[in-house]
Amino acid sequence: MDLASHFSLDGVTLGSWGLQLALILWVLLPGTGRVALPRITLAAGLVVVAAAWIWRLAHTFSLVSGGFRFWIGDDPVRWLRAWQWSQDPFLHQPGDPWLVGPYVLHGSMMALVGDPLLATRLLASLLAVLPLLGSFLLCQALFRSAVVSAAAVALIAPHWLHVLLGTGAMTEIPVTGLLLIGLACQVFALGERPPLRGLAWIGALCLALATSLHVAAWIHVAAAQVVLGVVALRGSGPLRARLLGWAGPAALSGAFCVGWLLALWVTTGHPLSQFQQVGDTTIFRYGRPGHRIGNAAIYPAALLY
Repeated sequence: MDLASHFSLDGVTLGSWGLQLALILWVLLPGTGRVALPRITLAAGLVVVAAAWIWRLAHTFSLVSGGFRFWIGDDPVRWLRAWQWSQDPFLHQPGDPWLVGPYVLHGSMMALVGDPLLATRLLASLLAVLPLLGSFLLCQALFRSAVVSAAAVALIAPHWLHVLLGTGAMTEIPVTGLLLIGLACQVFALGERPPLRGLAWIGALCLALATSLHVAAWIHVAAAQVVLGVVALRGSGPLRARLLGWAGPAALSGAFCVGWLLALWVTTGHPLSQFQQVGDTTIFRYGRPGHRIGNAAIYPAALLY
């Protein structure tokens, strides 16, 4: 399957999204509870995750063996900077629009494996399972139905864009996976009585790792913690205990963001220096200079994306 297949699979992708929405509505709408869902074991659901992972790895191998190197120009630039980090670790380079997390991740693998290209391909292959596992766990946390969770994984597996973004040093795949796994852990923790504090901390750590890879994750984590905070306020039990149970993991999930801003402040003299330097190449490039209201609307659009 070559790169042109991305366009021919657009219909499959849109169809899978439509089926997902139909399945969610079927589960949530009143009256559907009278129809019994088929039951499968969690082990069978995880087999579906493994099969979806193998499907994506097979198409990745087909792309790479056919001469495919990267989809967008950010990929080789990220790879080169990760290789530079493996040779001489750094925190931040002047004018660099990206966070240090991907450099540490891929640079460490390069130092371990020795072959920079092989290291990136190997790491990308391993990280490809994260969004699939995260989708399964989050659906399981929300619906507590292995068949619904397995169906969600099967429906997103053909998403060709994930295959294209999962062949090199791009961050979208690990960020998506860590966000989903982190949210799943925190939803699981809140849904148990008494709440599973350890699982909440694991979820917060996953969210913190996601924020170290891409700034877009900062927006998602902030939105998620607002929702989880409201859930904590509306829960049962002593208010102080509920708020403390939410505040600790919430602080951990945002720890990298605070640390990164402090590091920029120390090294450059201003905590927002990196974002000011690359403002015209980030999300605001889709807005118009001087139109603050229109530009602000880009944020919810990006969150939906």
